[in-house]
Amino acid sequence: MKLKTPEVLVIAVTAGIMLFTLGYFTGRATATPDGGIAVITQRPPALTEAPAETEAPPPEETEETPPEELSAGVTEDGKIDINLADAETLTELPGIGPKTAEAIVSYREALGPFDEIDDLMEVGGIGEGKMADLRELICVGGSGE
Repeated sequence: MKLKTPEVLVIAVTAGIMLFTLGYFTGRATATPDGGIAVITQRPPALTEAPAETEAPPPEETEETPPEELSAGVTEDGKIDINLADAETLTELPGIGPKTAEAIVSYREALGPFDEIDDLMEVGGIGEGKMADLRELICVGGSGE
């Protein structure tokens, strides 16, 4: 038996709709413990709940309040540890832009941690002048000692 073009079209459209429906419900379904499937039909909270009108009061400063967390590679005295700091933290130093910060991180990853502060001058773009500005702001701790 040969199918005519309209019949083939109807069968193809029907199969497509069935596959779409199967995919739609499979993507929103979850297995139940008894081996069945449960379809999740919950709306996102943003569409069903009104935003709260009141704000929570700020926490009171007490001895139990933890201090602000330090950025990666920043010591308690505010110096930046060039062996631990990421590129973003290194850009906080004067004269260190994103490219130089990435060069420092790449150098450290390739050759290991810095043994002393002056080793930083081996990185391209850092000379005596820039090093003079950085000397009081950086340290080598972490994995460098």
